[in-house]
Amino acid sequence: MGAGTAAQRLYRVIRPWKMNKEETSLTNLREFLHMGMRKEAEALGFCSDARRGTEIDEEEENVLGFLGLDQDDPDLPPQPKPVQPQMDPNTPDQILSDITCMGIPLKIAHSPQKGLSFQVWPACLSLCRFTDLLLRHVSPPPPPRAPLAPLLTPAFAEIFHHPTEELPPYGPAAATLLAGRHILELGAGTGLLGVALAKHGARVVITDLPKTLPVLERNIAMNGIAYPGPERAEAPDCPGWARAMAIDWFAPPALEAVSARPLDLIIASDCIYDLALHGPLIDTLVALSGPETEVLLGNMKRWNSVEGKFWKKIQKHFAITADV
Repeated sequence: MGAGTAAQRLYRVIRPWKMNKEETSLTNLREFLHMGMRKEAEALGFCSDARRGTEIDEEEENVLGFLGLDQDDPDLPPQPKPVQPQMDPNTPDQILSDITCMGIPLKIAHSPQKGLSFQVWPACLSLCRFTDLLLRHVSPPPPPRAPLAPLLTPAFAEIFHHPTEELPPYGPAAATLLAGRHILELGAGTGLLGVALAKHGARVVITDLPKTLPVLERNIAMNGIAYPGPERAEAPDCPGWARAMAIDWFAPPALEAVSARPLDLIIASDCIYDLALHGPLIDTLVALSGPETEVLLGNMKRWNSVEGKFWKKIQKHFAITADV
């Protein structure tokens, strides 16, 4: 698959995010983490003391609204007290969190105090919940590596945006929906989403900036999904695995440098908040996609003027075939 052979299927997963003064960031975060998502978010320390006292530079000021860094604002209503994350004594700058994601217990290291690249963003949790609901609701299971498009029905969108407190048990798709899929995660941060997908049998390349690789590699190792080597990795009976890789969106690599096979799915969460990254992100998606690749982008809806420009640009290369 050469560069420029763009995928035809682009899916958006969008959750609203109000930014008016009356409903500030943490109020919305509390609403966003309702139902089953609250436990996952609290395990990661959202709204906890671990996020207090973080130093914010000018470059980060415009994204305070979704990081939960302004929780000492006196105008905020009282917030529920989450479980306090545990600082890792062996790596003092990292927090270790035990989190159950897509039904599987995981251990995730993250460092919200170090900046944007070292924490789990809200849209990542949203994509985790999106996938979790697919694993629970899809029946009968589709053929291996079948397109996701037929699964993203209006009925599923309603379930996703208005979940019930009592979730159904995992269906037969839980064992097969992700197994064997070749997935690339862009802008992965801590790699939570990619790690969870690999635990469900996917073969995942988890990517971000070079500075994030130690955390990504640690999270892969702690969860027992290390890359088994090229000979074993493509064996039909090989369980899911993940490997970490740095990708520069301003100089995207060839597909052959990323995956031994064409990608079934490219995923990214909260990657379109910066206008300067729109072009490089789209170039990377085009370079690494093939005719059968699906692209799933999770985004918290914040600034229509910024996000609208991205969706307009990307439709020159991709058809948005499902909005969830």
